[in-house]
Amino acid sequence: MLLGLFMNASIGRAFSSSPWPFVVPLLLNQIGPATLTAVVVRTAEFRLTNGRRGFGR
Repeated sequence: MLLGLFMNASIGRAFSSSPWPFVVPLLLNQIGPATLTAVVVRTAEFRLTNGRRGFGR
């Protein structure tokens, strides 16, 4: 939620002078939950659902 508010505040500058205050929270919002899920969930069902053997190791 906090990252979304930060992105909202920086959208005015995202396409003109400095895009980094917008891009960094966006990437954290996209990569963070996927990485957390891959690290925490280590069940065989999760690995088979994604079609890759050993995904959750």
